[in-house]
Amino acid sequence: MRSTSNQRQAVDPSLTATPSKGHVGTDVADIERDALADNPSWILVQRISASACFQNSPRLRQLLLYLCERALLNRPDDLREQLIGCNVFLRKPDYNPGEDNVVRVQIRRLRQRLDEYFNSEGRDEPIIISIPKGSYIPVFLPRKLSDSGTPAAAAIPAHGRRYRIAPIAAAAIALLGIGFVAGLWTAGGPRAPDWSPLWPAIFNPNEKTLIVCADSTLVMAQALLRRPLSLDDYARRRYAPPGAVLGKDAERILSLLPAWTWTDLADVRLVGRLQSVTSDWDRISIRTAKTVQIHDFTSGNAIIVGSVQSNPWNALFDQQLNFRVEWDELKNTAYVRNKSPLPGEHPVYPPTEGGDRSVVYSVIAFVPNLRRSGNILIIAGTTGQATETAAEHVTNPATYKQLMRMITSRNGGELPYFEVLLKSSMVEGIAKDAEVVAFRILGPGPKTSKSA
Repeated sequence: MRSTSNQRQAVDPSLTATPSKGHVGTDVADIERDALADNPSWILVQRISASACFQNSPRLRQLLLYLCERALLNRPDDLREQLIGCNVFLRKPDYNPGEDNVVRVQIRRLRQRLDEYFNSEGRDEPIIISIPKGSYIPVFLPRKLSDSGTPAAAAIPAHGRRYRIAPIAAAAIALLGIGFVAGLWTAGGPRAPDWSPLWPAIFNPNEKTLIVCADSTLVMAQALLRRPLSLDDYARRRYAPPGAVLGKDAERILSLLPAWTWTDLADVRLVGRLQSVTSDWDRISIRTAKTVQIHDFTSGNAIIVGSVQSNPWNALFDQQLNFRVEWDELKNTAYVRNKSPLPGEHPVYPPTEGGDRSVVYSVIAFVPNLRRSGNILIIAGTTGQATETAAEHVTNPATYKQLMRMITSRNGGELPYFEVLLKSSMVEGIAKDAEVVAFRILGPGPKTSKSA
């Protein structure tokens, strides 16, 4: 495979500078500028803009920089056709995009030019930039995923010349900007006509639903601190205890983490899967754990995705649950604790490794919100793969119906609040074939709902 080292050295020096006055996106905060300057995804964008494919297309080059900068800074509201037309193509603020299609035309040209780059100069790039049809939000795809058509966006964690966080990045798994999630559902898709009884209790036209994705920067913070963060410390942004002795690099990274809203690749795939269970996207809000507060769980409905290591808001409902995903600091791994084992059950379910016998565990829990005025669905696993497998189990029509029959048959045909422990086998690093190990009925459900 051809080396890309020469390409990296050919970047225009003027493009490698931190955005400043007169550069695209001049209104960003200083801390965002600093984080963006060392972001490998932004460095990739600069490398592309300086390539031969864009040498004779200054307007396309500016469009590429604008779109990618706004996406990497988690500013999806700036990526509307009207604003793109004004900021990139110098249209007047009151221009009508319906009569002037300059943005749509140039976006099509940009998609073609990106394809040209990644098939020529950039054929060895590990990350590919794509702009999905129906959206103006660019996504950053690992080449192996984009080749298979997986609709997931992956932004590499910020690191670079002045401070390096490779070890923490490894612990934090695949990261991405939460703003990219919007690009997954703008284009729409097939809708299932009936997902009774569970999903109508989460998605309905009379209630708002909040999807809370995992915070991968929390994983990074805990790796740096070498200790877990309590929900109280996390909510108050108290990442480092008073008097803690940390290295300069660790202090620098911890100071930047509040500005980074990254989530797990598995969570993005989950949002994509939810297309099949609801069409009420106008009443859905997608956020990371970092951007919510306790009051967000006192009204309406919510889906909390991720284990204790990446989404501490699960702790709000610990008292209601029997199965809890916990973290073993000594073994550096997550496991499921069974607080009150029934005959034939184990008190602890740790993941195991051993070829075809490797297994991981996950929990699906359906509980009322803090004021019992809405419903909460928790999807958590001992690993990211386990979380994703649990999400697939509850969004796959066949396994979903089996699960609902099992739950409702123990409750007179009605939907109760419940929790389920799943075990999945690991095949070539991918969790699959989830099976129910144990479950609990937690009480009467939100309403009378007959099994489908």
